[in-house]
Amino acid sequence: LIGRFKPIADRAPSMGGPGTGIAAGLPVNLDRAEAPGDWLNSVPAIQDDFFDQVDRFRKTFVQVPGCEQSTAERIREIVNDANKRLIKHHRLTQERQKRQLDYYVSRNAYAALHSFVFPHLQRILASA
Repeated sequence: LIGRFKPIADRAPSMGGPGTGIAAGLPVNLDRAEAPGDWLNSVPAIQDDFFDQVDRFRKTFVQVPGCEQSTAERIREIVNDANKRLIKHHRLTQERQKRQLDYYVSRNAYAALHSFVFPHLQRILASA
């Protein structure tokens, strides 16, 4: 379900109120029309494939102590693949847009994998 919802506008006036970038968790100068979440959510085929890859990774990848770098590299590959497809689909040319998209897609990947990745990291760090 991650990525398949619309953000709920924050009602706190100190946070910018409904309809602002801050309320949606976006930088202040980012219009809703430019929102990277919209870029991902507006292409169901890419979005579904991205979350299928993340889910398949979570179900099949074996984490081995000392090999955390390979875990991060595989997650980065999944994110990069989705980014490339979204950049091509939406014809994004500005580096700022590409960085925002990368941040949004990687954040979604790590949010979906939080319960998979972080307990492993905690065990590794606790035993160190």
